[in-house]
Amino acid sequence: MGLIPKGWEVRTVYSLANFINGMAFKPKDLSSDPEDGLPVIKISELNRRFPNSTTRYFGYEYKSKYELVSGDVLFAWSASLGIYLWTHGKALLNQHIFNVKPNGSLGKSVLYFLLKHVIDEFVAIAAARRTTMGHIKKSHLQEKLVAIPSAEVLRQIMPQFDRIFQMILNIEIESQKLEATRDFFLPRLLSGETNDFIGDM
Repeated sequence: MGLIPKGWEVRTVYSLANFINGMAFKPKDLSSDPEDGLPVIKISELNRRFPNSTTRYFGYEYKSKYELVSGDVLFAWSASLGIYLWTHGKALLNQHIFNVKPNGSLGKSVLYFLLKHVIDEFVAIAAARRTTMGHIKKSHLQEKLVAIPSAEVLRQIMPQFDRIFQMILNIEIESQKLEATRDFFLPRLLSGETNDFIGDM
């Protein structure tokens, strides 16, 4: 790792947050009807448009630790590794994805950018041990060391990190609203259904 500034400390990635793995849902309990419950977020929901043709819904009891809200930081640790910012509201997390929760060491915004910075190393680890589906293990998080700024430095930089994090979150949510508006009006516009509406404007 080399030299680190005075007052900084070396920590493992695993020690910096609570990595909560998603729920192992039974296929028989899942529905393709959005009216039947909350969406279950798999890696396909993170790498493709949400919702999509493979999205399933769960309408039974579940532990609160599996619930997602906008602003949660997700770490897909199997198959297609990546760090994601969840922006689609209330949902349930599937297995093979961590919900990364602050444990008092670092704020959520710093955790998000730190994980974004080191994810390529975990991708390389998974690729090197790939058989049918590459993944990383808890031990890899425990072995990966990072330099953490002193409390004073963190106090100074946190507002900037928080502001950028919130900006990204707001832009993503606004983009989704615009996409929904487009998807609602475009088919109607092309079919002529909005002619009367446009004429009244």
